Amino acid sequence: MTVSSRNDNCKGVRFREDIPLLAPETFELASRECGNCRDMHSLWPYIRLARASQGIEMEGSRLEPLMARLFESGRRKLLIAGAQDTGLFALAARVGEKYGVEVVVLDRCNTPLEMCRRLASRSAIRVETIRQDLRDLVMPDRFDVVLLHHTLQFVAADEQIDVLSRLARSLRQNGRLVHLFNVSRPLSGEFAIEHRNKYADWVIDELDRLTVPLPERGDAFRARLTAHAKNRERHTGGFANPKEVDGLMQAAGLAIESGTRIEPDLTPPYRKFLSKLDMQRFVKVARRGCKAK
Repeated sequence: MTVSSRNDNCKGVRFREDIPLLAPETFELASRECGNCRDMHSLWPYIRLARASQGIEMEGSRLEPLMARLFESGRRKLLIAGAQDTGLFALAARVGEKYGVEVVVLDRCNTPLEMCRRLASRSAIRVETIRQDLRDLVMPDRFDVVLLHHTLQFVAADEQIDVLSRLARSLRQNGRLVHLFNVSRPLSGEFAIEHRNKYADWVIDELDRLTVPLPERGDAFRARLTAHAKNRERHTGGFANPKEVDGLMQAAGLAIESGTRIEPDLTPPYRKFLSKLDMQRFVKVARRGCKAK
């Protein structure tokens, strides 16, 4: 467990995340620190810049007002349950700055945790980081808000209820779980072929348009993107409809209070492709029910 902080001389300055600056640093760190998650963590800031994933969060996200309402109501202790880079921490810092929100970032890989620590240090804000697998989480009654952001799809189906139950138990009495997830057709057959063949072009073309330099030779970066696209096939289409996820949450002892569909800002060719999969993004807000006690 690590706490990172600096003095408060910069308080009052709105928090900003400079993704083009952080991207090559994240890429280099992931190349040294990561194992099987290397491509995911090294590529993610570039994928965010290229707007080539349903799971991206950028400044102005529709998640921001939802989180602001929770913080405004007096909920001050936030757990980010799984992070790919600094994006979710940056969102929490932007929204929670004026409320004095305490942010804890948990992940089983050190790369996103270290990048959050570095960003916190540079920005004169605080973050607590915990390196742990969600399947081992035991922190009862600790958090006012838990943010589970597109993480459940990476958990084996027979372990999903257990992970949700652990998160439910980590909530305080008036706490809330904010759960974002996708539903879609499986990424298989002709869709998988198209995705593998074109995904690298969608990302690189948008990075070129933005004049964002690549962190390695173009052919190597393209190969990395193609491998990432192939890896995503087994994690896409895990949930067919929102009711399926509702059932998992309720089985874990969570009482759903609200839910809505949200539309991320995606690069046009990728948005067009996802429409073929009928992919939709939802956010659900839930409180701890009696089964989670």
